[in-house]
Amino acid sequence: MAPYDFVPNVQCSFPVKCHPLYSFIRPGLEDWAATLEPGHGEGNPKGLGADLGGAKRLVDSYLGIIHAPEPVADMEFPRFCDMWNDLRADMPLKQYQRFANRVSELLKASVNQVRLRNLKTVMGLEELLAHRRMLVGVFVMETLMEYGMGFELQDDAISNQDLQEAESLVADHCNWRYSVQYRPCGNSDSKGFSFEYAADKVQKLVQSIEHRFKKLCENIRRSSCYNGAMEAYLEGLSHIISGNLEWHRQTGRYKLVS
Repeated sequence: MAPYDFVPNVQCSFPVKCHPLYSFIRPGLEDWAATLEPGHGEGNPKGLGADLGGAKRLVDSYLGIIHAPEPVADMEFPRFCDMWNDLRADMPLKQYQRFANRVSELLKASVNQVRLRNLKTVMGLEELLAHRRMLVGVFVMETLMEYGMGFELQDDAISNQDLQEAESLVADHCNWRYSVQYRPCGNSDSKGFSFEYAADKVQKLVQSIEHRFKKLCENIRRSSCYNGAMEAYLEGLSHIISGNLEWHRQTGRYKLVS
């Protein structure tokens, strides 16, 4: 079977049912999200569509809470403040600072997404990859995973170039795996490339990411910064990759349409 045979033949997969547990978790998520952004259901600057000014104001409100020198009580965002203040109090200082910076970068990338939507700008490949790598939110997830496992990576581990690349590869894997399993309208672009050709290329990129990630893990396990916490973190990164694959296999929006 060709690598692209499992791609869903749908113009837009969003109306299709999502994860098998989607109907169960959605009500709770909507209730939680509604507490984060008054007047908007999603708590996401991208949810403001083409309203760049609104997106900037929303993100500035979040950033004010995130970077306040002390815990704050914001009547407009009470639940977000409670959640953020709890993390601020419980996380080790350096871990919290990394987490705050990564959340800030994600929020700024969301505003940039609104700006690009308005400009209808086509970015260069490297710029697009850097933008998508930040926007997918995996860097935030990685720091939350570290916190949830109950340890803090040390400075020599955080500065390890192989680990930094491995973290970026996990984000790229989530981006590219989505791309290979989402079929846009039409079968070819203006340059004459067939969809099957493009999907095959992306599938090979995903496979190369997985191969490179495994190699980096081998390098890290031989490095001076390797320890039990690092092994748990590498295993967690591997679980994000495998979970990403499993999500696409089980989620209804990506299944074959006969």
